[in-house]
Amino acid sequence: MLSYAKQENYPASQEALENEVANLPWEAEPASYQLSKSGSSLQLPDGLALLRGNSAERFMYLSQGVEFPDVEAAIVNIDNFSQVVFSYLDSGYVSIDDWSDLNPDDLLKEVKRNTEIANKERIKHGLAGVQVVSWLVKPVLDKENNAVYWAIDAKEGGQDVVNAITLKLGRNGFEKVMWVGEKELYTNSDGLLEAMLEAHSFNQGFRYADYSLGDKVAAFGIASLVAVSAGGKSKAGKATIGAIGLAALAIMKKFIILPILLAFAGLSALFKRLFSRSESDDKRA
Repeated sequence: MLSYAKQENYPASQEALENEVANLPWEAEPASYQLSKSGSSLQLPDGLALLRGNSAERFMYLSQGVEFPDVEAAIVNIDNFSQVVFSYLDSGYVSIDDWSDLNPDDLLKEVKRNTEIANKERIKHGLAGVQVVSWLVKPVLDKENNAVYWAIDAKEGGQDVVNAITLKLGRNGFEKVMWVGEKELYTNSDGLLEAMLEAHSFNQGFRYADYSLGDKVAAFGIASLVAVSAGGKSKAGKATIGAIGLAALAIMKKFIILPILLAFAGLSALFKRLFSRSESDDKRA
C-alpha cells in the first residue's frame, strides 16, 4: 500500500484531486480482507470499492481536508456513492457500566458546535460546510452485539445527508463504523451500513467476549466514548476526562474530529465524474 507521512500535499486543482482519487489502489473483488489495526476481517460484497490502510487515510484527507489517522478502511457503493468508513482505536477494553450517564440532548448541542469549528478547515480547502440538524436515531446500546449506534440528520451544500455511526467493541479497543449518504438513501434503507456491519467481525482472540483478566482496560467508559465519538462532550465525558488524566485525554482527543460529518454532495459528484469517465474509457477501448 502507499505510504503517506503527514497529510500536507493537498491537490492544487480539482483535476489533480480527481486524478489522485482515481489512482488510489481501489479493491473491488468480492473477497475477505484483513484489517490489521483491529485484528478483524471484512467480507466485501459485490458492487463496492474498498481502500485500506494508508490509502484509506489519504482518501479521507482528500475528501475532508483534515487528517483521519485512525482510519483503516473506506468503502464506497459505486451505484449510489454512499460511503462507510472503518476506524480503529486500541484504547483497551471499554466498560459499558456508565451508559446511564449519557445525555443525548446535551451531546447534540456539542456536536453542532464542534461541526461548525470543523467547517472552518473544510472551507480552507474549498469544501462545503455541514450543518447538524438533529438526531435521527439517538444513541442506543446493543448489549447482545457489544455495540452502540446512532444517526444524525444534517445538511451539506443544500442537500439533506445522514451520518450514521456504530461503535463495535473489541477485546483491545473499538471499531468505529461510519455511514454517510443522502437522507433518502438512509430512510429508504440503502442497506450499505447493515451489510458492512454484518460483513465485519473481530477475529478470534480479538472479540469483546475474549476479554481476559489482566487485559488492558480503557480509561473511559462507553458514555464518555460515545460523547467524544459523536463529536461532542457530555457532562459525563467532562467528568471522566477530568478524572483519567492526560494520557487518556490524548487518546480521546484523537477521535474528536473523526465523527464530524463527511461532506457528501461534492464527493458524490466527484465519483460520478470518475466512474462515468472510466465507463467511457472502457467503451472506447
